[in-house]
Amino acid sequence: MMSEGPYKGLKADDGKQGWYALPLEVLQPLLDVFNAGVGHYGLHNCLKPFDNASERFYDAKMRHTEASQLNPMAIDKQDGCYHEAKVAFNALMRVYHCREKGGGERPIRTHTPTCLCAFWDFIKRKETFKSALENALKTPLIVEQ
Repeated sequence: MMSEGPYKGLKADDGKQGWYALPLEVLQPLLDVFNAGVGHYGLHNCLKPFDNASERFYDAKMRHTEASQLNPMAIDKQDGCYHEAKVAFNALMRVYHCREKGGGERPIRTHTPTCLCAFWDFIKRKETFKSALENALKTPLIVEQ
């Protein structure tokens, strides 16, 4: 029975991770990917150490990105999961493994990637993206058409 009165419960949750803002319904497609993984690899296999985890999860993320580039609702025929949910899964696993290893197999990049610098120069100077990228790379590009 609840007691009535002027007292309020105490809860020491300052500085703790807040979960309330996360609407769990948006995670359903991601849960489908985790469950498909359990059926294929076993429970929590994704948390085990992997050789070259950062590169492998990145590669998988990009394969699923390519598969869903034109259709965000594209389904992976292998297990019926959305490719975009697999993009999210692989991004999370990459972050997880890099954090577990204290930054991953490679040092965390501390500079802006060359192509982003070239794109920024393209925006600022209104030069062609190709010439901005060539300037950033200090080498001519061969563009196949």
